[in-house]
Amino acid sequence: MNYEALKLLVKSLVWNFRCIPCSWTITEKDIFLISLDWQKIILEVLCPTCSKKSLIKSEVMSVDLTKTNLSNEQIAMLKNTIENSNSLKIKNSQWNINDNLIVELNKDLKKEKVSVTDLFDND
Repeated sequence: MNYEALKLLVKSLVWNFRCIPCSWTITEKDIFLISLDWQKIILEVLCPTCSKKSLIKSEVMSVDLTKTNLSNEQIAMLKNTIENSNSLKIKNSQWNINDNLIVELNKDLKKEKVSVTDLFDND
């Protein structure tokens, strides 16, 4: 799972997640990273009010657009939109990924409980 997808997932949880027993809202500090790889992520949400734990699993999947009812022009337009959007994000990114950043991220991920705030602390 790439950084942008992870960040979007966390923002979505903060905006939409409500604890079932007490209806309390959460912040990034209440979300902990349990497992992460290129296709899936498992997060633990700990309610700050009643201490109920919830597990969230999200997966990334590929979609073959050629098997949809889209025309070739529509597929080309969608592809161009995605490529342009991603290239602008990369050009405008403040992240400078290097070996030191990867080593630090690896250290953080080896902690017993990693709050997603640890990954997004520069926002």
